[in-house]
Amino acid sequence: PAVMLGGTAEIYYAKLRRGGMGTSMPSFGQILTPEETWQLVAFLWTFVFDPDTEATDFRPGPDGPSR
Repeated sequence: PAVMLGGTAEIYYAKLRRGGMGTSMPSFGQILTPEETWQLVAFLWTFVFDPDTEATDFRPGPDGPSR
């Protein structure tokens, strides 16, 4: 959780879309839609926070995610 909390939803969104630059993490920007990417970011946050929190609580707004 400490590593995850060191970033933001926007950072994780960008990493998923472009891949982990300088790492072996692939880019998913050609595979996932922007909405699917935000949904994946929301799912990843569930590993850090209360397990009773719904992933839908992290849906993106027009300017990115809202919590």
